[in-house]
Amino acid sequence: MSQKQKTEALIQENLLLKAKILLKDGYSDHFEDIDPLTENKFLKNVLSLQKTPEKPIYQILNIDPVDYPPAQMLNDNQLKEKYHSLLTELRNHGFIYQLVESLPERIAYRYLAETLLFEEFPLIPQGWQYYIDGCSGDCPGCFQANYCQVKDDIWSADELELERRKRQEQLENPPRGDVENRR
Repeated sequence: MSQKQKTEALIQENLLLKAKILLKDGYSDHFEDIDPLTENKFLKNVLSLQKTPEKPIYQILNIDPVDYPPAQMLNDNQLKEKYHSLLTELRNHGFIYQLVESLPERIAYRYLAETLLFEEFPLIPQGWQYYIDGCSGDCPGCFQANYCQVKDDIWSADELELERRKRQEQLENPPRGDVENRR
């Protein structure tokens, strides 16, 4: 088989891998300037990661979440100690932690101990890393939005406040559907 035929076969295999990945979780990144062999290796890694079982982070870290009580139960010194202990555990297990720098420790700890520890992540191969930035892309609902500069590029202060009020009203007054029309 000529080099040109091998490259064409690799391109076809990459298309098949992309289709499998797309069917699994909607992955759709396109890499224009990547050679077919590198893309093939990347796609195979993505596909193998999709097949990997998931576990809550506290199980990946092999810690008991009870050791990290809710933030409101801790004084400032206890919180600082627990927060830094949790950061050490995350680093030791391949997590890159990068929440907004100006985020107060109490808010960061609350996110890590009360939310992130219970999120499920795939078990990644040795040498890989998880990246945690806490960003869901939903600025109005984000716990770190008040400290984030990126949201300022996306939302004006007025638009953000309006969206937050709208969501709060929806929580307080959920739609009733057609209950009144059925009478």
